This record gives sequence, structure tokens and C-alpha cells, in this order.
Amino acid sequence: NIVWSGCYDGGLDIFDLTTRHMRDVRVWPQTQIGNTPANARYRWHWNFPVVLSKHEKGKVWVGSQFVHETSNGGQNWKEISPDLTTNDKSHQQNSGGMASDNLMTWDGCTLYAMAESPVQRGVLWAGSNDGMLNVTQDGGKSWTNVSPNIPGLPKWSTIRHIDASNFNAGTCYVAVNAMHNGDFGVYAYKTTDFGKTWSRLPVDLPASNSNVLHQIIEDPAKQGLLWIGTDNGLYFSPNDGANWVRLKNNLPPVPIYGLTIQKNFRDLVIGTYGRGIYILDDVTPIREFSQQIQNSEAYLFSLRPAYRFQKKDAIKSDDSFVTGQNPPDGADINYYLKSKSADSVELKVLNAKGETVQKLKAKNKPGINRVYWDLRLQKYELPKLRTKPRGKEWVQLDSTGARTMFIYDLDIGPGLTAPLAPPGAYTVVLKAHGKEFRQTVQVMKDPSTKSTEADIQKQFAHGVNLFNAINATLSLIDDMEKTRSRLLTMTTDKKNGKAAAALEEKIYQLEGKLHDIHQTGARMDIFRNAPQVLERLLAMGKEGIVSSADAPPTDQQGEVYAITNQQLQEVEKAYNLLKQNADWKNMKMN
Repeated sequence: NIVWSGCYDGGLDIFDLTTRHMRDVRVWPQTQIGNTPANARYRWHWNFPVVLSKHEKGKVWVGSQFVHETSNGGQNWKEISPDLTTNDKSHQQNSGGMASDNLMTWDGCTLYAMAESPVQRGVLWAGSNDGMLNVTQDGGKSWTNVSPNIPGLPKWSTIRHIDASNFNAGTCYVAVNAMHNGDFGVYAYKTTDFGKTWSRLPVDLPASNSNVLHQIIEDPAKQGLLWIGTDNGLYFSPNDGANWVRLKNNLPPVPIYGLTIQKNFRDLVIGTYGRGIYILDDVTPIREFSQQIQNSEAYLFSLRPAYRFQKKDAIKSDDSFVTGQNPPDGADINYYLKSKSADSVELKVLNAKGETVQKLKAKNKPGINRVYWDLRLQKYELPKLRTKPRGKEWVQLDSTGARTMFIYDLDIGPGLTAPLAPPGAYTVVLKAHGKEFRQTVQVMKDPSTKSTEADIQKQFAHGVNLFNAINATLSLIDDMEKTRSRLLTMTTDKKNGKAAAALEEKIYQLEGKLHDIHQTGARMDIFRNAPQVLERLLAMGKEGIVSSADAPPTDQQGEVYAITNQQLQEVEKAYNLLKQNADWKNMKMN
């Protein structure tokens, strides 16, 4: 819950997310604004490096021309390195040309990038903005300058980014930028022996101000999968830098100043210069894609865990300039088709009993496809109404003799959202090219809710009761509307007209107990006509399932459901009795 942030003149703050309070903990709180950098005790870049240890909680390093260390939240600091720059005084003079501008922002001979090995404690890399790269393997007791070992390293270049490998302690990737000296080459390097030897990665891009390198990282879950950010775009290499692929989609040409992968969600997060933050959700298809998969007819990629995130009530404006875009809720399902499948592509989710939870719409499109399962049961399908409301002949039916059922959007409509599936393992099944592919997805509880899984199971059971009752109601309405529509066309028949009218009236009375049979499609109909079984079931779903976080139903919710469901069963029973009516059989309504 602690956020560290730096600024010019060595400014360093910690922000406590629990209290929303800030504290200044800069290494040396003696301002140097206006001073010549060569005369300052410490030289700072505006974007000086800050590294939080992966091995020792609370240990933090920051870089001036020295590496500074704290283990108590910045209460005190100690230097653990000598000056790790060239310390060339000619690069530490007044800035600003005719008018000096010494704000301690772009000082020469300062550290610019640092990285700790996530594999081995004590390994720390430090790179400067004057072409120096040093490494310690003993927590700062001794340092080795490895920059002379880097072939073709431009003089006075900036060690722009360092990425210590997640797989080998001695492996490290470095992005170098020399554009401030008029060199627009693409410089990416790798070592596997703590910097004793280096190889330059063959990034086949022409020297250009659009192609200078800002970032390089190795995927934390797949060794040899590299990502780089240039001044104009994003690239990845599936084979440790031998070949590179530009990744665009909806990412505009933009400088990439930050790259990281959120390990749990497998999301690639991109910090750009001037265009905000972009997130590539779930890089699993890129991680798993191989020549073998490319040659197969179809493939279903593995699935990351999916969380049943609950909505948090708050005041927020979607018109804000800082509002981002979130991916759809649920599980992203990724599959590959080498070519268009001769048969239809089917995608469904099964529970532990092998029962279908939801059938999904799947694209039959060559390449990598992504479909989202919202973690819910099958979506409701509203029936078409095939009769006009009595006394309202102005209501129109379409060319097929039908009209759309209208459900009030505020207090009733949200109940059309199917219940969330409870936590557990589910199976995703893909059928394409005459073959079946399966993967497991783990549905997880929202970690921010306080309810137990037993509570969630009770809520789900209540939700399933509502789900089944709503579907039964919709099915009855559909059948009644079809039957009444046929009967209305028979009322002018000399032989069966009176019997048809009488039967239609009986069904009309029953249907009127199921839903607002007077609805015209106007939004305000809900306030003119009393709610019936459907409206009441949907209202319960909205309040107790959709709008309530993980919690069991109240006693009253269970009681009202039982009353409403009893009304539904009575209507269904009466309707089934009507079907045994002699007139029904004589008119061949089945």
C-alpha cells in the first residue's frame, strides 16, 4: 500500500494508499536548484531510478551518481556504491544556453536505470546517462564496470532500461539510447554471465528517430520471449531477439516509455509518452503460439483464472478525461483457426457435472480469435409478442406479425442479467474442423468481498431458482402469444369462431397474470399497469442477484420468491388444463 515517486532536485515521496497521506523522504533535502551540477553533493536526473527489492521487503534503492539504500521507508539512507558515472565535469556545467536553467532535472553523469535480479539476492545493475553500466553481486559491497565489455556501445549514450532475467541470475537485457548525440541506431544487448560478455540483439530496424529504443523486457513467464518499445511502436520476439514482430492492433504510433507484465492477469501494460497507458489483456496466445500450433487446424489456448468481480458503488463520471477502458468482465477465451472451418465453430462452457453453463457465439475466422464468457448462465431470450394490447389498435406489428417485448430498464430490466456461476473449475469446449478441444478455467471469488463460498452457493441457488422461474415464465408467454395469435385469426370462422374467441379470452386472462399484457412499448407503461409474475421475478433478480454483492438471500427474498413461484405454477397448471379442453383439440391447437 506504499507508492514511491520521484521528481527533480532529488525529490522523493512515499504515499500511503490506506491513509491517503504523503511523506517526503528524499535522500538529501538540501536543494540544489540554481546551482551548477558539478558543485552539488548529489546529481539527479528528473527520472532517477527507484527500485523496490523483490527479496527483502522494505528495502529500496534510488540512484543519483551513487546508489542509495534504505530499509526503513526512507527514514535514513546510506550510499552503497562509488560514483558509477564517468564523473566528467564538462558534462556537469550550467544548462540552458544563454540563460541558465539549473533545476536539477537533466544533470549529466547521473544514474538513469537500475534493476535487481529476481533470481538471486544481492545482484543489482545500475546504468547511467553517460554510457556506464555497473553490476554488484554482493548487495553493493563491490561493483564491476561492465560497459567496456559491450560491443559497439555508443559513447555518452544513455543506458535507457535494464531488465534482469526471471530465469537466470547472470542474464540481463539492456536498452541503450544515443539519440541525444545524433545517433539514432537501435541498441539492444544481452549478457548471460553478469556482464563479462555481451551480444547485440539483431533488431532489424533502420536508424531513425522513430526507432530509437526506450524499453526491453523478457516475459516473466516464458524464457526468450522479449518485448521492446521504440519511439514509435511495440515489438516482440518469440526467439530471444533473433526475429521481431510489430504488434499494432489499436495501439497508435507512440513512444513506449514503460513496459511491464502483470503476472497474475498476464496483461502487458504499456506506458506511452503523451498518449496515456495501454493494456494488452492476456498475452497467453503470444506466449503459447508456436510453429506446431500454427500448423494445426485449430487450437484452444490455456485460460487464465477469471474473477467474479463485484461492482463497487461510487460517484464517478464516465465523461472524465482520465477514464480508461476496461475489458469485458469474465474469462477471455482464445482460440486459433488455421483456416475457416467447414462446419460451424461451437464454443461452450461446462460445469463440473458436465452440464452446459453457457453456449457462446464463436467466430469462424482464420487466425487468433477472442471470445469472452461473462461467467454467467445462459442469457435470457425474450419472446416476441404476436398480439396487440386490447384497446390500442395503434400499436403496430411488424411484417412477421410480431412486436418486441419491452422490459422497463431501471428497476426491472437489470433482472434479465443471468446469475454469476459460483467459484470452481469449468471446462471450455471448442468444436472446429470436426475436432474437439478442451481447456479448464478456474473461476475465482472476488478477493475484496467478505462473504464465504457457502454464502455464494446460497446466493447462486437462489439465483438458479429465479433463473428457472423466469425462463419458464418467458416460455409460457411465448406459447400463449403464439396460441392467441392463431385463435384471433379464427374468430371470424363461422364454425369455430365463438369457441376460438372464448378460448382466446381464457388464455388472455392467464397471460395477464404472467406479465404486463397491456404494454405498448412505451417506457412509462410500468407505472400505469400493475406488475405480474415476470416483473416481480425480474425485480427480485435485480435487487438480490445483480445489485447485491456476494451474499445469501434474505429470508424475505426467499419468502417472496416462493409466493411468486406459486403463482407461476398455478398459471401453468391452469394453462395445461386448457390444453385438455375439447375445443382446443377440435381446433387442433397442438
